[in-house]
Amino acid sequence: MEPATGGLGNAVPDFLADMAMRQVRSRFGLPPLAGGGGSARSRRFNQDAVHDLAMGALRSFYMKPGTLDYVGMIDAGISYSLHALLLGNDLAGMLRCMWKGIPVDDEHLALDLTRSMGPRGNYLAEKHTAKHCRDNYWGTRYFGVNLPLSANLLLDQDLIERIDDDLREILSEHRPEAMPRAIQAQIHAIHATYEGR
Repeated sequence: MEPATGGLGNAVPDFLADMAMRQVRSRFGLPPLAGGGGSARSRRFNQDAVHDLAMGALRSFYMKPGTLDYVGMIDAGISYSLHALLLGNDLAGMLRCMWKGIPVDDEHLALDLTRSMGPRGNYLAEKHTAKHCRDNYWGTRYFGVNLPLSANLLLDQDLIERIDDDLREILSEHRPEAMPRAIQAQIHAIHATYEGR
């Protein structure tokens, strides 16, 4: 409990408790519980929500939960935000990349190449570098090589504005697939069974 407000949950004790539960479950060979790394406590998608989502991703990195069930939820799970869903999806990509880890083998270490080139060699010009430079690449949608984009005078947008623009574009172009007629017939049959009760 947060002593100042009486509200449930303070970031550090919450994280420590979740990590302790994860370690105990692991010790006894039990599967990990679902993780809440994709939700925020703030009532709308703002910088507080972004903080909660980012901290949730950090928590999930350490806990390695079985799933991330709450991606997109805000206001402690009372509301849902497509903005939070888009950011949560991007952060989930980061987690997948980090959980994959870095291969430590002869091919990736390239000790022979390192010895032959020495400390002053131009590694960027090597085929080995070109071959492996994206092995651990996170294909982020909102961050990337221009981070932070808001420092770019030609594109003066913060993260929330970038996500909002992306969401508007997605919604304007998205056309859901038609539901198969067989499933529609099943739904209508179920509805007819309970109609009038």
